Formats: sequence, structure tokens, C-alpha cells
Amino acid sequence: MPDFSTLKARLGTRRPILDRVLFGLALLGVLVAVHLLIQQGRGFDRGCLGFSEPAAAAQASTFNCEMVTQSGAGTLLGLSNAWWGIGFYLAVAGLSVAAAALERQRLRFAATRALLIGGGLLYSAYLTYHQFAGLGALCALCLTSAGIALALFLVQGAMLVGPLAALGSSDPSKQSMDSTSSFRPVRWAAAALGLLVLIGADVVYFSSLDVASPEPAAAAQASSESSAPMGKAAPTSEKTPARSRAAVPSPSADTTEEEKENAALPSGCRFAPGAEQVETSRLVSFGDPVFGKADAPVTVVEFFDPNCPHCETFHSTMKDLQARFGDQVRFVYKPLMVMGPRSMNQISALYAAQQQGRFMDMLDAQFARQQRGGLSNDQLASIAREIDMNPGPMLSAIRQNSSRSRIARARKVAKAAGVKGTPAVVIDGRLVGRRAKTPQCISAMIQRELESS
Repeated sequence: MPDFSTLKARLGTRRPILDRVLFGLALLGVLVAVHLLIQQGRGFDRGCLGFSEPAAAAQASTFNCEMVTQSGAGTLLGLSNAWWGIGFYLAVAGLSVAAAALERQRLRFAATRALLIGGGLLYSAYLTYHQFAGLGALCALCLTSAGIALALFLVQGAMLVGPLAALGSSDPSKQSMDSTSSFRPVRWAAAALGLLVLIGADVVYFSSLDVASPEPAAAAQASSESSAPMGKAAPTSEKTPARSRAAVPSPSADTTEEEKENAALPSGCRFAPGAEQVETSRLVSFGDPVFGKADAPVTVVEFFDPNCPHCETFHSTMKDLQARFGDQVRFVYKPLMVMGPRSMNQISALYAAQQQGRFMDMLDAQFARQQRGGLSNDQLASIAREIDMNPGPMLSAIRQNSSRSRIARARKVAKAAGVKGTPAVVIDGRLVGRRAKTPQCISAMIQRELESS
């Protein structure tokens, strides 16, 4: 049988080293959390990690940090998980310093640290499960943080094998481990200073970069490349003059057709660069809520979550566009489950309302009553009665999770179109850029499509 007493003794003699390992992992966690906070503030314009080209970041990918951080599990008590992560890792680092420096109080600090790390790992496990099972989208930085939390737990577990029990023992052989635990503040301070330098460099570097927005030429080139036949290079023009971001270019003989069309749009109104154009037949499924003529020359698809605050704000824009263009445009609504499991119930309620001809009434009411954590089934039933809808079939659909397959199909289509968050608007198969989701831009884009149809 293995000699566990020998294992405990060896781990005990390595306690100072393990303290420093925990401290180092905590500092690494702070760096990752700060980097996540920076990228979140930039809207992940250069991908999850922040080092991709804007056009590449716009491509559909398994990693979709924007969708994850905007989801219902992206915040806790109204505060971003990035801030919670910073606080968690700083607390672990502080407790590690205290446990190493204050030998008489070590047991108290070490026990508190163990409880904190255990709680942090459980929360990280929940967030990871939410990404895989709830969203079908992953955040690379969130998974990195979860990996650090797991490493902290394993190291802390190794320390609990024997050393904590030995601290209260009068056996000199068990207490001999403490003779090697001399605290050297310079080492710890140097590590903390290194963290500050790295954080400062991270902040300075990304502060020096403008938030990526598609240049007219870049957007045109990306669009032409995405629509080029497989195996053939998209046509480009070497004579296209350089343009400033604010300037609106004048069409010339050397500009591509796409550039000419973009030149007619207001400044900043561009389709998402790098996002592939998707056939409208792939975007619209049988049974989708549709407003306008089925054979309208232009199709506008909105991906939304009824619990998404930005979607609630954008909803009035969609209704204004419907009123303006009427039957000239087919408006299609595709709900996505981005903000957490409660959204599935509300989406089921929307589809049930559609079957009774009350989709828009239900959507208006859900947005009007939007609250953190979503609406309860009782609240949905109350809404159903208010809009003269039979709540029975709706509640049955909610219990049976009848909308799960439709949500999965919508998520697959959204990924193909390059959707990275909600609300997202796709006009005739092309994703509208992040900064172009304004009434003026979308109206201009629709008008251009109508004129070219």
C-alpha cells in the first residue's frame, strides 16, 4: 500500500512553494480578467482574444465572446463577470500573501482561501456548462479563466492533503516544514509589480487602437470575396484610391460595383466586413413570424432575444421600418436564446402566440415588462390573457420545450450569417455592421436593395 504519511510530509515541505504557485496563478487570473474587461468594452471588435484582424473577427466562429458576455450568465447582481473575476483573483492573491506572511494566522487564511477557491470553481463550472449546453457558443477568455480556477483548486487540494492538519500538531517532525517557509516580501512584490506592468501594457496597447469599424474599401472587398465562386479569386482594383474614414468616395471608373453602392450610403453605414452572404432561403424557415408580403423583393431578418436589453431598445426601430416600407419588404423575426434558460420559455410563448395571431402583441408585452432573470410562466400567462390569447396551449408548449429545435436551427443559421450578438439584422442575406444598426442606416440599405431589385 502507498505510504500516505510520506506523501503528506513531502507536500508539507513544499508548502511555501505551493503558496507562491497559488499567488502566481491568481495574478495570471487577474490579467486574464482585465483583458476580458478591455475586450468587452471594445465590443470584441478584434475577436475574443483581441488580436485578430477586424475582417477575420467578423467571420462566424465557435468562439463568440460577445454572445457569451451579453447572455444572462454574463453578469451577476448587475456586475460583469469580468469584474467579479478580478475581485476573486485579487482575494486569492491577498489570502496567499497573508497565509505566507502571518504564520500564526495561517490556518485561518488558508481555510478562507480554500472555501473561496471552491466557490469560484463551482461558479466557473456553471458558466462553462451554460456556454456548451445553453448557448452553443464559447468565450476563449472565459474558458481560460475557468482553467485557472481549476488549477487553483488542484493546488489548494494538494496543500490540504496534510499540511493544514500538521499546523495544529505538537509533533516537531510535522512542524519542521515551517522552518522552510521564511517569507521574502521582495519576491511577492516583484511578481505583483510584473502584473501591474503587464496590465499597463495591455491597457496602453488597446487604448492606442481605434475600435475597428469597416472601411468602405475593406467592406467592399470582403463582400466581393465572400460572393466569389469557390476556387476563384474575387476581382480587385489596384487603382482604388485610399480613403479617409470620414470621406465619402466619389464613384469612378476603377471602383467596383460594391464600392459604388457603398458610396451612396451615409457615412458609417456598412455591412459587416468578412461576413458571408447567406441565401435568403436558408435564413427563413417554414413557420417563422413574417410581416409583409411573402414575395417582397427585399427580406430583413432580425435575430433577437426577448430578454436582451439592446433588443428591447432596437424593437421600436424595427416597427418603424415595418410602418415605413410596408409590403415592399418582408420582415422576419428569429428568436435566439442568448440571455439564459428563461428565454426559452418566453420564445415558446412567442411561437404559441404566433399560432393564435398574437406574435407582435406578445413580443411588445414581453419587451415592455422586460426584467432581469426573465418573465415567469405566471407573468406570461397574464400577458396571454391581456392580449386575448388562450394561455393553455402556450403553457403546454413551455412545459414541453417545444421551441428547442427551432431555437437550435435559428442558432445554426445565425452562425452561418456571422451573427455574434443580439440584436442582429440581416438584409437580403448580408449582416448589417455593428455601428450601422440605426434607423437611418438600415433605411438607406433597404432602399438601396429595393432600387437594385
